[in-house]
Amino acid sequence: MEAFGAVPDEYIDLSSLIGDEGFVRERLQVFEDVGVTHLDVAPVGPDPLGTIEKIKAWSE
Repeated sequence: MEAFGAVPDEYIDLSSLIGDEGFVRERLQVFEDVGVTHLDVAPVGPDPLGTIEKIKAWSE
């Protein structure tokens, strides 16, 4: 029987913005290119509002 609950790495890679600035900017461009118009952003770190503002600026 196959185990339940494991999330495939490919899903994480394709649906998350986890990585350095260059990777995140690249993924934002891919999302824009395929027509994504809204993101659910849940930043982790000492300045979550600053992170959201940075991501917003990169996507404009």
